[in-house]
Amino acid sequence: MEPIEKIRKIKEAITNKYFFVDNFADVIKIKGKSYGFNPSVLLTIAADLVGGRVLYKGDYGFGKTTLPKIYSSLSRGIPMEVVQLATLQGHPEVSKFDLLGVPHLGKLSKEGKERIIWSFAHLFDVPVVFDEFARIPEGKQGIVLSAIEEGVVKLGNNILYTNGRPLYATANFIDDGNSEIIPPILDRFDFLVFREFEGLASNLKAQEAVQEKRIRNDLYLNNSDSLLKLVEVVKESVDSDRVVESQKNVPKSILKDFSGRIKSLGLPEPLSLEERAELIEQIKSVPFAEGPENPEFFLHYLVTEINSSRKFGVKRSEDPLLSELSEEDELRDKAFASKYVKYPVSPRIWRALDYAKAIALYSGENKVTLGIVKAILPYALALSTFTDDFRGVVESNHREDPIQVACAKKLVNEVEERYNNDGPVIRDAVRYSLLFDSKKSLRDKKAVFDKALTELEIPKGKDNSFDLESIENPVVYDVLVRMKKELDCNGNYL
Repeated sequence: MEPIEKIRKIKEAITNKYFFVDNFADVIKIKGKSYGFNPSVLLTIAADLVGGRVLYKGDYGFGKTTLPKIYSSLSRGIPMEVVQLATLQGHPEVSKFDLLGVPHLGKLSKEGKERIIWSFAHLFDVPVVFDEFARIPEGKQGIVLSAIEEGVVKLGNNILYTNGRPLYATANFIDDGNSEIIPPILDRFDFLVFREFEGLASNLKAQEAVQEKRIRNDLYLNNSDSLLKLVEVVKESVDSDRVVESQKNVPKSILKDFSGRIKSLGLPEPLSLEERAELIEQIKSVPFAEGPENPEFFLHYLVTEINSSRKFGVKRSEDPLLSELSEEDELRDKAFASKYVKYPVSPRIWRALDYAKAIALYSGENKVTLGIVKAILPYALALSTFTDDFRGVVESNHREDPIQVACAKKLVNEVEERYNNDGPVIRDAVRYSLLFDSKKSLRDKKAVFDKALTELEIPKGKDNSFDLESIENPVVYDVLVRMKKELDCNGNYL
């Protein structure tokens, strides 16, 4: 069986046997056909395959933590006890030692050696689930994200090198026990998905799963002897004199015991390490569609719309919002997406294309189309901070999505409409930008710039020179202004 087919079987087990249903909460359009999908399930799978980071929000009890735990158990072939040990728990008094590891006081007092008992979440090569992420202080949220993002866990003079692993973090809606996650921390996640009531079908499955204790009976080994093997690996690590450690694999005896369990239940076979590596390479090799269906051009346009400002040059969080400006000042900006968000979109938004490749392969497509990227982009942009004015407009209308997703969908739809109207011009501008950057000599760059001005039909002013300030489209303006700045400097850089 092909590795991607194993992933499809695992997804079917999650949605058929447990209570995460295919509720068609959203739609992907590919080649004129519409495919329903459950964003929380599909992006959980994609995050695992690209080593991503997903934040789950919602009211308590709807599976924010359970979904990634079940998926990790089935896809990695590890019992839920191991997944649970690798789960970090947030609370206001949590320390960095709770999150990373604790000093081995025995070695320090008896041998004078500084050694660390690393947290299970980092010592073993398994996905990290961080429950109640919003309940820990802001500074400590960054500690965990940095450790997973950079692949290096450091305490004192001790270092643990980790593999690129997915992070699944959960947060309830804001209440007395949850603080708001600040924008710089939100930006370090790839997607925001919501777990909520999914209708009668989900209700019935939840009833069956809870009454039959399916998760407990299916995915737990309930065997303390097997788990003692984990303790032995930890003890070996603690007794080592190595200051620099590498991650450990889950002992084969545990994997073998659990493999027998899932086979007896008719559950799908997990990916082997070799199959996972093969699948990752397959995902990397998925190409992007060309022409109007090219998702890179669309994302270039969307990011430029959000991050550009004719009034201030670029979008900055410290500058006034457009709604705070005079009508004359905001006239050139008010037609574009920058007016909807408080902060610029960081380059991490491009991670969405990695997820899109994984989803394309999963759905049996040989290319990443614009339809796939447009379907998942709202869940990346949902991490943005929208202006109060924009939220007010969206909240005043009927909606089925959480407010963050509803705002993001409206933004994407409006950008798409402008993109479709100006599509050929935008694609030409991006093409000329790439061509300009590829040229080495100033003469060749000047030739590209001159051709772009002509082909893009830039109007001329009274002095018969091209009037760049008359350009309305933010992408075309950004491309040509940056070309001109480089040429004005004669291509010289310090």
